Amino acid sequence: MRSLQDQVAHTIAQTDPIRRNLKITLTYHRILHAMKPLVGSLDVSWPAYAVWASRTVGHYVRAEEIPRLARGFVEEADLVSRFIGAIDADRAELGALLTLPATFLHAAIEQVTEEIPAQLGEGNRLVFEELGPAYMTFMQAFSGKPQGDLATLETYLGRYRPGRPEDGGQTMLAQAFVAYHEAMRSTSPHQRAEWMLLANLTTGYHEQIRLQEPIAKALDARLSERVVAHLETASHGISASLLRSLVRVAPSVLDGVEEAWRTAATSVFMTLRLPDCELRLGADVPQLSDGRDFPLDVTRLSLPELHKLLGELDHTPNQLRGSRAHDWSLLSDRMNFIVDVFRSRQQHAPLFDPPFSPQQIADIDADQMPSGDLF
Repeated sequence: MRSLQDQVAHTIAQTDPIRRNLKITLTYHRILHAMKPLVGSLDVSWPAYAVWASRTVGHYVRAEEIPRLARGFVEEADLVSRFIGAIDADRAELGALLTLPATFLHAAIEQVTEEIPAQLGEGNRLVFEELGPAYMTFMQAFSGKPQGDLATLETYLGRYRPGRPEDGGQTMLAQAFVAYHEAMRSTSPHQRAEWMLLANLTTGYHEQIRLQEPIAKALDARLSERVVAHLETASHGISASLLRSLVRVAPSVLDGVEEAWRTAATSVFMTLRLPDCELRLGADVPQLSDGRDFPLDVTRLSLPELHKLLGELDHTPNQLRGSRAHDWSLLSDRMNFIVDVFRSRQQHAPLFDPPFSPQQIADIDADQMPSGDLF
């Protein structure tokens, strides 16, 4: 089998989005376990969440469910009635609209369903290309130094570009690995847990900023723009005056539908499937099996840096109620949900479980497409 470093490089070089996603998911799992000698096995590191997020993304990259859900959304949105109520035309002309859903509306939604898997796959690739090597080089730098070393840390941090994530900078990512280093140096479980949470949240914040464009594009149906373009390139057997009326009212009719699409995608389409449960992004993060919101080590927090970050990101501090995301295309909504997932599942042992069966893992390692359930 290839070394883990070679697996990271081989995964990055993979061009097929479906196979690449499977390799990304499996490689994150192996990075997670490779981090354990440095940060322990009680608190998970960020790759634990990346495993299951990538596995979930793979379901959509393979386009196994989006077309059915998207078409159902359009059919239930009653768009024909909205168009008929928005324009001024005679009865015969309005009757012609009844034949249009199978043409311009469905053509628009077909474009949406084709683009979502591509955008999600691109985000999957973008994050792994940056974070896969980052974790590998961190582990290499501190191999044999499980208690940390400040001189080694200073040299390691030199690999990161200064600046904000939205500008291509990596200052925030560097801060995450400073926090991992502090976790390595910590002598108490509580202190280590807080540093691990800070490291994971900072990593997650960095990658979500980097993912803003692909996520926004995936959830931006742009129905009005698509419908107008389709109407203007085909007459559909309707008069020029009715065509002009349709083009004129399309934005006002469809803007609300686009907003409803983003809400529906967040609450219905988008999920995070963990080994033992499924989290819906449009619902509050569920409590732990013991009825607690968070593990004891991260229930009462003392780390100033952690308080500051949570104060910026958590809309309803220190509780899972109110953690749901209303619009996944908004960074603030995503992070409000993510901080509570990370904090509540900080010591969730099932996150260390493999994402695939032994045979599926063997197939992925052999560059073959595995059979069986992958989601």
